[in-house]
Amino acid sequence: MKSSSTSKSTSNRRKYLIKRILVTNVLSLLVLVILYFWMIFFLSNVNSFWSLFRKKDIYEVKDTVPPTAPYLEPLSEATQSSVIDVKGQAEPGVKLILYLDDSKNSETVTDNDGSFAFTNIPVGVFDTKIYVNATDDAGNVSKPSITYDIKQDNEAPELEITTPKDGETYKSTGHSYDVTGKTEPRSTVLVNDQLAIMTPTGEFSASLRLEEGANTIKVVAKDKAENETEKSVYIKFEKIN
Repeated sequence: MKSSSTSKSTSNRRKYLIKRILVTNVLSLLVLVILYFWMIFFLSNVNSFWSLFRKKDIYEVKDTVPPTAPYLEPLSEATQSSVIDVKGQAEPGVKLILYLDDSKNSETVTDNDGSFAFTNIPVGVFDTKIYVNATDDAGNVSKPSITYDIKQDNEAPELEITTPKDGETYKSTGHSYDVTGKTEPRSTVLVNDQLAIMTPTGEFSASLRLEEGANTIKVVAKDKAENETEKSVYIKFEKIN
């Protein structure tokens, strides 16, 4: 009986050890699995962890695009006044700077619709170069607008009527007659309200129809500043049959 009891006790002890080894191995394996996944999680987030202790980078998008070049309403080459207004269009809300002969004269800001105006800008008897550029809030500067040269001119253009001579009698089989003369270059000439043909040096000509008897020919010369000179001559026409 004693031997049987001893054998049973030894068997129970062996089962207990085996069970304990299995439980220990399972727990160890479970710990290893947990450690494995924890290490993966830790390594994947270590950069985020250390970023808590680093100064965060600040990203700022900087505007480097300049505004479009402003548009200036056309200016005449000459004016009778000593001051003019300069108007135009640009991007809304930008600063406009006006230059006279490459020197800053004045500045303004465009309206919500992009319009702007500089008033009472001085001009002299010599050509003044005028242009503007635009600057946005980021300090970007546009290309300059188109440049205009303008001067003050109060003198009426000289006007000479070459043909006909005042009081002349003209005889011809036809009614056509060429009125010719000379005035200030780049002026506009009207002969009896008809636009004359001009040359670059100021010579003009216009073909008119004469009526038999006395004819009055009125010539008006107008320069770029709207100064006018007017002359009239009389010609008698006799038709030859």
